[in-house]
Amino acid sequence: MPWLKSSDKSGLHIRVLAIRRTHRADARSANEVFGFVSRCATMSAGYMTDYVVDIGTAELIGGDRAQLLLRQAVEAGLMTAEGRGRTRRWRIVEDDDLWHIRLKEDVAWDRQRDQDRRNPELTARVLLRDGDQCRYCRVVLVSSKDTRSGRGATYDHLNPGTAATFETYVRCCHKCNSTFKHMPRPEKETHLLPPPPMPYFSKASGSRKRVEDFLGHAVPAANDPFETQSTSSRGSAATGATSTPADAATGAHPGEQGGSAATGATSYEGAAAAGATLEPLGGAPPGPPWSEGGRRAGSGRAGPGQDRTGSGAPPAQPQPARRSRGARGRRGGDQ
Repeated sequence: MPWLKSSDKSGLHIRVLAIRRTHRADARSANEVFGFVSRCATMSAGYMTDYVVDIGTAELIGGDRAQLLLRQAVEAGLMTAEGRGRTRRWRIVEDDDLWHIRLKEDVAWDRQRDQDRRNPELTARVLLRDGDQCRYCRVVLVSSKDTRSGRGATYDHLNPGTAATFETYVRCCHKCNSTFKHMPRPEKETHLLPPPPMPYFSKASGSRKRVEDFLGHAVPAANDPFETQSTSSRGSAATGATSTPADAATGAHPGEQGGSAATGATSYEGAAAAGATLEPLGGAPPGPPWSEGGRRAGSGRAGPGQDRTGSGAPPAQPQPARRSRGARGRRGGDQ
């Protein structure tokens, strides 16, 4: 969208202070000319004239003093005059310490990008080809609503400034989009990776559902190798199948020795209920977790409740009786 940014230092800029030395300037001229040029800049931003002001806009804002205000603005360096006669116009200076106006080309490019991103026929085909992986670095993308992290999902135009097509529109992450967005297409293609043989869709993005809703049927997708690996690790941990030095010495597989390890009954009460005999660890005497001063055998951690199972709390101890204190006499003895 078009907008105008006015600097905090614009009111005391050297060009504004120079208005006092212009033609027919008085004590009011600085505020008058500065306000006149500021309103012209606002009109230029709203109607996307790229800093250009014509005589109609100047007379609409300045009234019968427009010619004097234009001359004073030019002499102070706030404007430059271009053309003659009917083609006469004035251009506001481009200075970040005064004003910054978005150009018409930049606004049009933002609108084109939004239009391409909201085109379901284009984005569905690109998602079906690329999935939720960046075409530059192959990172797995998250939701497009993530606008802060580098893994946020977005799209990149291989031809910046033009409407996207299926061949010039690719899926990428925010980090790579910031790196390659101003790069010309021949240079971009040297960093571009080929589409994956089978698209992968992240659960967080919801891209697969959007593609299936648009096409009207299910689409094949690849599994995430990291997700598969973590799932298998969680499954082995849930069954208690952990390798020990004893397993390595005997050649047994994890979880074969002792039913309590296979079923996950590792607590003191669970093993006792199953009829298992607890072996002392490191020479510690067998007993409940809160025995021996609240230390679990072999844990190396003192104090009750360290295992976070609720069984590590020691029995409640009765509160000691409070001794009554005798009445203290008055200072200085009896009177």
